[in-house]
Amino acid sequence: MKKTNLILIVLVLLLLSCKNIKSADADNKASRFKVGTSTEYDVGFFDENKQVVFLSEGILYPFKNGYTVLQNEENMTVITSQGKVLFEYKTDPAMYWSYGEGFFSSYWTNEDHAVVYDSNGKRTKIQTSRPVKNGFYVAYNADNKKMYYKSINGQELRQQNKEIYYSEFCDDFYEGFAIVGSNEQYGIIDLSAEEVVEKKFLFLGNLKYGYATASKECGREVYKNKTKPLFGVIDMNGTWIVAPNYYEAMVISPDKVVIKSTSFDNQRDCGWSIYNFSTGAISILKKNIDLQIDCESNEIFFDEAAIFCFTDSCDKYGIISSNGNILLEPICSKIEPFPDNGFWRVLVDNKWMLFKEDEGLINPEEYLYGNYLGHNFLTGK
Repeated sequence: MKKTNLILIVLVLLLLSCKNIKSADADNKASRFKVGTSTEYDVGFFDENKQVVFLSEGILYPFKNGYTVLQNEENMTVITSQGKVLFEYKTDPAMYWSYGEGFFSSYWTNEDHAVVYDSNGKRTKIQTSRPVKNGFYVAYNADNKKMYYKSINGQELRQQNKEIYYSEFCDDFYEGFAIVGSNEQYGIIDLSAEEVVEKKFLFLGNLKYGYATASKECGREVYKNKTKPLFGVIDMNGTWIVAPNYYEAMVISPDKVVIKSTSFDNQRDCGWSIYNFSTGAISILKKNIDLQIDCESNEIFFDEAAIFCFTDSCDKYGIISSNGNILLEPICSKIEPFPDNGFWRVLVDNKWMLFKEDEGLINPEEYLYGNYLGHNFLTGK
């Protein structure tokens, strides 16, 4: 009985930790921007009062738990959402690197393992190129050639019988759940290493809001190329909430799924729709609207809005809401995913602008440079 109580206490603490991490992201008030042209631009971010607190050159990645990372080739700079530079480290630009929950990794070809730093810039004992999620990271056991989970304190994720949980494939945790697989069959575990969904699916992905895209008949390559309408959405009990009859099916909010649908006889593709599974309502988008999937993250909707183009002219992009309302007509040659606080970075007429639904197109040059508060990495002042 005491052991059971201890397990419950550990799980509660982990879940509370997850809630704190989630709220830290939700409380982020900093918004990134680009200013310049498609080939010559600066990057930075401003606070909720549109006061610029950081400005530099390079690639500025999305905020996670109050941190962002600036990359200039092999040089990585860790910055808080208040614009404070914490530390710099190096990575091999050709290799994997990641960040999450206050830990930042790099991987070098001449080292046996990844190097991971904490938010103070100190090298840790963690050895992974994968991000820390829900307090765990994925490790690999070379002896049995299987993967397992390890906490930031060095404790392996164990089953109720105290055995380490091993699997041929272990994905990152997200809100207390992770996709695992063996023999090309995939299931889902929780933070107690219990398989809440049996390994009986050929494909599981897009784990979020307590749901996952799934198929029992097609694997990752078919899903990637969208060639068969055999995908749906399951909950964390393995129950279908969207039947596997679609080319694309992905939860975009706690009660909405975006689907690339087929006609009623299930024979031909008829475009994109938004299905509200809590009310049963379905909104069919116009057939000439093609939603764009971000190749790196495999995401479609960001803050209940998506990048789209018209099928007859897919060289210009706009933004559409999950209600089917066009927020920005397709006038952009590029739109970057992961907007911050509703601010999208858009390239219009070879000039980087910002777009926000209630403000329209914004030229960042009009106020960003004039209100700059922080250290200018470009001038050194």
